[in-house]
Amino acid sequence: MPRVLLVDDDEVTRGNDERLLRANGFAVEAARSVAEAVAAVNRRVPDVVLANVQLPDADVLALVSQIHEQRASAQIPIIGATTEWTPEIRERARTAGVSAFVEKRGTPFHVLAEIYRALADRR
Repeated sequence: MPRVLLVDDDEVTRGNDERLLRANGFAVEAARSVAEAVAAVNRRVPDVVLANVQLPDADVLALVSQIHEQRASAQIPIIGATTEWTPEIRERARTAGVSAFVEKRGTPFHVLAEIYRALADRR
């Protein structure tokens, strides 16, 4: 069962995404901040991370940096989620190591497709 680390400070979004992922056969661990996400990765490396771009203690760029600096988690695909992907945010995220992008208001199918793609690319 693939493991997804879901990182979002919005309780409703996090709950909806967690239900979607569990219903589709994923094991899910949830975090509300970069600090919680890094602690979760240190406990058990997930197969993929789905993270809100703006978090209370930092943004997804800091999350990518902290996760990818550790050897055990350096290759984890990180999917960024936001309500608005401006060209500037997209470029900064891609440069930092975000492997895919999803719209928070997009369809659940797009989220699942990006997760499946990230998992397939890892294999």
